[in-house]
Amino acid sequence: MIGFIGLAAPNLARFCGARTARQRLIWAPVIGAGLLWSADSIVQLLGLVMRELPTGTATVLLGAPCLLILLMYSRQHVRPPGNEPALRRVPHAGARLFGLAGLLALSLGVALLVGRGPDGWEITPPLVDPHAVLQWRWPRAVGALAAGGLLALAGAALQRLTANPMASPEVLGLTSGAALGFMVQIMLMPAQSAGTGLAGAGTGAALTLAALLLIGSRARGGPERSLLVGVCLATLSSAIATVLLSTGHPALRGLLGWLSGSTAGVAPCAAIAAMLALIGALAVLPMLLRWLAILPLGQATAGAVGVSVGRARAIVLAYCAVVTGAATLLIGPLGFVGLMAPHIARRFGFSASGSQFVGAVLVGASLLVISDWIGRVAIFPWEIPAGLVSAFVGGPYFMWLMQRRGS
Repeated sequence: MIGFIGLAAPNLARFCGARTARQRLIWAPVIGAGLLWSADSIVQLLGLVMRELPTGTATVLLGAPCLLILLMYSRQHVRPPGNEPALRRVPHAGARLFGLAGLLALSLGVALLVGRGPDGWEITPPLVDPHAVLQWRWPRAVGALAAGGLLALAGAALQRLTANPMASPEVLGLTSGAALGFMVQIMLMPAQSAGTGLAGAGTGAALTLAALLLIGSRARGGPERSLLVGVCLATLSSAIATVLLSTGHPALRGLLGWLSGSTAGVAPCAAIAAMLALIGALAVLPMLLRWLAILPLGQATAGAVGVSVGRARAIVLAYCAVVTGAATLLIGPLGFVGLMAPHIARRFGFSASGSQFVGAVLVGASLLVISDWIGRVAIFPWEIPAGLVSAFVGGPYFMWLMQRRGS
């Protein structure tokens, strides 16, 4: 499977001067063929040094920097999308939040007490078999709850900050950057601790955000430009991670399950640390709500009410980077939850900034807890990573919501 060419070649043709559809249809295949041929030639030349480097990975390593450079120096204007239709606030927001909290509690109870064993389905009360519940199930369930809440929190903050409904940690490359930072940190510092791991993942997410802001500040365009840059950065980070894995470094051998978004390796201390990180992120959030309500209105409006736009954006983005790094460190580069949870919260009527964040956290936590439980019991005794199940569970529901929204 050769990826990225279908994304890079048409955009490279457009940025190199192909304005009309006829010109792009002529030059995009030429550029795509040249990109893949060049990447394959480089792989053959480096065959004695890195024999396991796939041509598809080399294509990303060659094409992504070219596309990012063109995005940085391009002055083509991208037409911003139409404004989102405003969702009407619904009454009884407190009751709806209480209902979502009840759903999360029910999901957590099912994940802890219901499972499958050699004799089939079984309900295990904690007093009957505390070993199964307290040692094996609760770290995974609590870890999934914390990771889902953290990613939903980062996704809601990014969507409000960028005024882009498609912004999320995975789409803008934060999760891939955090995973790459963690892998590099493991290779440089084999002796692991929670602090060093969070520093590596947070640094990777922060550097990805810095690159996103740098390229976005040099080029005009609306949310589509940020989305394209984020996809390029995510693909480039994933390609570099593939190269690191192909080196066979001993410290990276146990990361394959983590890279798929599995909670199988979550230890009790890590689950507790993740819950503390979620509580800390929620405690810091009220200090950012005013900025998150004003910044989407534009730089002129924010400056008129006394908000330092640069400082506020930097603080909010640093917050998103740390939150994403904490979730990625726990469960791996998980996708889709940070994109979907804020939208589902809005569909429940939580349009105010405070209620939307709380609703998104409850939705994201419930989604990942349910996904982890399904992954454990669906094909017992084998498992499906929670990251894959969340896409299967949430993807159709998210598309159904978007279809209803467009109707």
